[in-house]
Amino acid sequence: MKLKILVIQQKRIGDVLLGTVICNQLRKMYPEAQIDYMVYAFTREMAENNPNIDNIVVFNDSDRKVGNLLKFAWKIRKAKYDIVIDAYTKMDSWVTTRLSGAKKRISYKKFGRGLYYNILVDKHSRPASIAGPVIEERLALLEPLKKEGIEYDPYPRLYLTDEEKAEGKQLLEEAGVDLEKEIIVAGIYGSVENKTYPEDYMLAVIKHLMENYSAQIILNYFPNQKDAARAFAEKLGHPELVFSGLTGKSLRELAKIVTHADAYIGNDCGHTNLAKALEIPTFTIFSPFIARESWGIFDDGKKNLSVHLNDFKPELIQGKPYKLLKQESSGLYRDFLPEMVIGKLDTYLQGLNIS
Repeated sequence: MKLKILVIQQKRIGDVLLGTVICNQLRKMYPEAQIDYMVYAFTREMAENNPNIDNIVVFNDSDRKVGNLLKFAWKIRKAKYDIVIDAYTKMDSWVTTRLSGAKKRISYKKFGRGLYYNILVDKHSRPASIAGPVIEERLALLEPLKKEGIEYDPYPRLYLTDEEKAEGKQLLEEAGVDLEKEIIVAGIYGSVENKTYPEDYMLAVIKHLMENYSAQIILNYFPNQKDAARAFAEKLGHPELVFSGLTGKSLRELAKIVTHADAYIGNDCGHTNLAKALEIPTFTIFSPFIARESWGIFDDGKKNLSVHLNDFKPELIQGKPYKLLKQESSGLYRDFLPEMVIGKLDTYLQGLNIS
């Protein structure tokens, strides 16, 4: 019988994209297996068309209720998975995995987890690499299944069809973007306020791009930030160079647009990881309270580069606990001056030959 494997990776856009590395690697290890991927409904687009995923199993908000959760777990049990790999490890997935009936139930080693899983791994068991800890931690879940002679592939990928890429071109052309000229997508806001570079500072960065580079700039933001983004664009002026309505009606549509960019710059968020999964060069501005060492995946200083206040004023960061940094993030952001970002950004864009 065909081996059946379920990979659980609920949470946000970036997490789901990064979790696809587990599915991609499983396909290399077990080419004939059925590999299913369990995610939240709003992130499923990040896994669509992935040839290494057979079925996307959607977990809805309503499934969190006790009665619904048990019904959901029963549905998973009826699917008769041989292996369940839980990269999410919250109450929802604990229950789902424990009741799955799978012979191998794999997750991270932590006190009390033995109640739900029968194979526990050390998330730090793999050596450090350019992929970053958040990738290596996910690949560590495959160590109990490891096969000799098969190398690990740490790169998350978002698979677009030729038709989707053509649709992206059409959206850009209809908006007045010249595809013969360079395009920079600028993530002007983070997903939340304490992960957003101060607006006046970001304005200074984007104005610098407009004054010193000929690239067209597409402002990227989340749907609930539409009004703020419109005001941001008005402060910039030059509508022939700056485009503020190309965010896509869905994550998939956003990907269709971003795939035609020459670079993605801006705040650290799921959209940055979306760009990386499309192999678009990225320049990321990290919040002072976020550990860049964990989330700056594939930062090689060339194709992907990130900046953090710690690069310039380590005395404001080092030695402080996470909670304190998070509380002080607004004030620390004010110390992260635009000229600090601009200096690094210029060197980065010159390395990409963007003029």
